[in-house]
Amino acid sequence: MRTLISAIPVLLAVVFVRLVSGQDTNLTQVKQAFEEAGILKDVPIPFNPSVLFHVTYFSPKASPRTLYAGMRMNPKDVYSVPVFSVIGDPGPGPLVIVLVDPDALSHQNPIIAQVRHFLGGGYSFNPESGLLSIDGPVAPPTPYNHPAPLIGSGDHRHSLQFSTQTLITSSTDRGRFNLTDFALKTNLGAPIGGTFMVMGPVA
Repeated sequence: MRTLISAIPVLLAVVFVRLVSGQDTNLTQVKQAFEEAGILKDVPIPFNPSVLFHVTYFSPKASPRTLYAGMRMNPKDVYSVPVFSVIGDPGPGPLVIVLVDPDALSHQNPIIAQVRHFLGGGYSFNPESGLLSIDGPVAPPTPYNHPAPLIGSGDHRHSLQFSTQTLITSSTDRGRFNLTDFALKTNLGAPIGGTFMVMGPVA
């Protein structure tokens, strides 16, 4: 399962993020990883990242894990809502984050792709801490639903990206979501940052 994270990130402090191993450090390499994994073919949206987007998962049984583009993750490690961070200047916001799976039911048979695992907005960037935060209690249109590929469905790519926010709604189903159409209809614009993880079913 490939999971695309197209998102407005919630950021960890930059100092902390830089201490975590594994995160992306080069925009050209991030874009190249997206191209080589076929994500830009299956999720056809312009992708020329201008900032590094970091996604960190915390687990009670493991050290924090910050994704790099193409990192393999275990479904057991992504149950909790991740923390999002940025290195660079995404602007003041508001920003929106989306996490989609273009490989549902499977990469060979994507009959319900894209599955939307998260869609959240209202994030703003704090240049001092590097964090994206939400002012006030804002419920995401699509609350986080951790990726969990079905047994026998092979690897999935999960992609995370973030953009400048316009109108976002929860009117569409999680399945058969089309990020390209959604971006066009809401004037969302091209992602300014992104990463993705690769995940197979729990053995």
